Amino acid sequence: FPFVIIDEASQLTEPLTLLPLLAAGGAKRLILVGDPQQLPPAVSLFARDAPPPPSLPPSPSHPPASLVRPLFQRLSSSPSFPPVLLRTQYRCHPVLSALASDLFYGGRLCDGVSSQQRRPIVGSLPPLVWIDVPHGQERQ
Repeated sequence: FPFVIIDEASQLTEPLTLLPLLAAGGAKRLILVGDPQQLPPAVSLFARDAPPPPSLPPSPSHPPASLVRPLFQRLSSSPSFPPVLLRTQYRCHPVLSALASDLFYGGRLCDGVSSQQRRPIVGSLPPLVWIDVPHGQERQ
């Protein structure tokens, strides 16, 4: 293959990203598509956020951070590979995208769909509803 495209690359660890590259055998280009503002790879928080302390050697339950970090993250933090933001979203109602845009993207997202094209799922409710649960209890 002349190039490899990996979608949801921000959710793949570096070793898992290498598998399609090896399978492609001689690809000249790599295109990583992902959103670092979405969920990271599903690994333990300890392993994802930091290498183990010197007193605790790497183990299967606590691998070194370099093995659980996305290649997407490492390359996009390099000045040699600046990421490109795809600004236009087509999936959700503009009210929902405005919230995500403000909270995670510095207001830079644009809508490619109108409110009429993304009607609320429950017709009598607005597209975004906050429900206060005053006597609720948080559990894990």
